[in-house]
Amino acid sequence: PLPYLTIIGSIFFLFGMGYAFSKLFQASMMFLLVWFWSVIFFGGFMTQDSPANSRLVMSLPAVALFIGLGIYKFTDYLLKTKLINQQWQKSISAIIVLILIVQNFGYYFGVYYYQDYNEDANGELGQQTGLELQHLGPDYDLYLFGTPRVFAAFPTTVFLAPKNGLFDLTTDKIGSLTLRSGKRNIFVAIPENLSDLMAIAIKYPGGTWEA
Repeated sequence: PLPYLTIIGSIFFLFGMGYAFSKLFQASMMFLLVWFWSVIFFGGFMTQDSPANSRLVMSLPAVALFIGLGIYKFTDYLLKTKLINQQWQKSISAIIVLILIVQNFGYYFGVYYYQDYNEDANGELGQQTGLELQHLGPDYDLYLFGTPRVFAAFPTTVFLAPKNGLFDLTTDKIGSLTLRSGKRNIFVAIPENLSDLMAIAIKYPGGTWEA
């Protein structure tokens, strides 16, 4: 729900990038700019369903370097204009870095961690299904009516519930479906395929519904 950078982080990021552009033909600055913008271009503009946060993570080390560069050039300007001395330059830099650490760690391991934010509905379904299977145990098989949006072996689901059977179902397979012996079963459907759950309820009566 928030950008990667706080307001303070964004300001120094822009300072750093602005300085890098002003020294474009220095090898170190050109390398840093190419690193950042190649990720934005190839991982953002040139990919399907962009932007995807997970793709842009590759740019974060470069972003951190831009922020560090911005902090350094800002405090260096204060030093050269004799507004502060060298000791104050180090102290102010350390304070800014500490503020950024507190802001980002506090949000990521606080608000973000406990609110279960998801980038898209498919990822949320994969996570919630995996957590439900963890709760139910490895004796449960998952049958998912997720076509065409999501599949049963979604990476998050596999990570959370590696010992459960994960199977994709479509309308035409309901009639020939045979459940595995000795296994309990959970049937899940995206809203578009709710009618398929109705057909499963008719074929296997006595189940429990959850919305």
